[in-house]
Amino acid sequence: MKFIRDSAPSKLRRRMAAAVAIATAGVIGLSGCSASPSAGGAEEVTTVKMALQPLHQYAAWEFAEQSGMAEELGLNLEFTWLPQVDTAVQSLARQDLNVVSTCTACNFPYLKQSPNLRDAMIISQFKGFILIGHSDAPSYQALVAGGAEPEAARKEVHSYLAGKTFVLRESAFGALLNGMLEFAGLTRDDIKVVDVADDARAAQAFLQGEADFYIGSLAQESKLLREYPNRVVNVGGAEIIGPGGLWYDTMAVDQRWLSNNEDTVVKLTALWARVARYVNEKPDAVVPTIMKSVNERSGSSFEDGEIEQILNDFIGFASLERWEADTFNPSSELYWRKSLNFYAAQNVKDGVLPADIDVNAHYVAEDYYKKLRENQELVDWIKAPLK
Repeated sequence: MKFIRDSAPSKLRRRMAAAVAIATAGVIGLSGCSASPSAGGAEEVTTVKMALQPLHQYAAWEFAEQSGMAEELGLNLEFTWLPQVDTAVQSLARQDLNVVSTCTACNFPYLKQSPNLRDAMIISQFKGFILIGHSDAPSYQALVAGGAEPEAARKEVHSYLAGKTFVLRESAFGALLNGMLEFAGLTRDDIKVVDVADDARAAQAFLQGEADFYIGSLAQESKLLREYPNRVVNVGGAEIIGPGGLWYDTMAVDQRWLSNNEDTVVKLTALWARVARYVNEKPDAVVPTIMKSVNERSGSSFEDGEIEQILNDFIGFASLERWEADTFNPSSELYWRKSLNFYAAQNVKDGVLPADIDVNAHYVAEDYYKKLRENQELVDWIKAPLK
């Protein structure tokens, strides 16, 4: 089994190769609903040239096209697969493409040279930055599910960290650990760290009881949680790690194209919200498409069960409900600007992002989410029964 996203952000400009990938199992004959809100009528079709990375979340766009849902909105999605963000951004600047896959923090190295770059959609939260503990460790999610207030749950987890031993590959995950300690009000003097050069060996050392906690790659995290469910626990992600563990996968456009295609971006946002419903409510309809697509394009060999686990545990597909409750909710610990501000500051510090760049001008996803919520016809289409 081959995972692409295997390291945390150490030097924040390269931090994301990205999460896993999966694939496309042919055309699934799914139609969103009988009445489609295709502005301008069914005869008007807008072709959107889209570049995607061969990763789970981005591969779901193929399901949107193959299922017929894009067509219902008068959209025709044409795909190009580009594993590198820089190549996609260059093509976007040349206007060879309309939409490209990226992430909130991935854009910073290109903003000076690409002033027209606009991050226009947040499609998922990558939840692979987590802390793994033994079964007796407190779990943030379990505490909240049991009735604890989020702040109380976070404090309980943070208080448990003091005096504990962490095993990790320092060169890859040390920055993530430092960010969590700062968020918890702790320092390196409050814990012990075992630095293991190989990530798989770090996970094995944790499993053998040489440390209380493990921070590492998605490959090892998913293996531990899948194969040892009674021995290990997901202690928590961004809620306990802080903004350094909050990572959003996005889609970017060029302002010159956006100026003439605002309605198209609103439709794409609606289309993704309906795709997310299938992922969350009818995963069996989506998983084969994702699996086939990623296996073919990344050289992976994922199976259905592995993909479903990754979708459930590590990829939070954006939905209307998730956007409202967390992503675009300033009161939420998962508010997208917490991630943007954290990584922008780090990139300025590292010399990657010029300090005089108006970062906010390049990030417009929340604006188009609001435009979607104002379009009741599209909202009704998203909420219509799934087939």
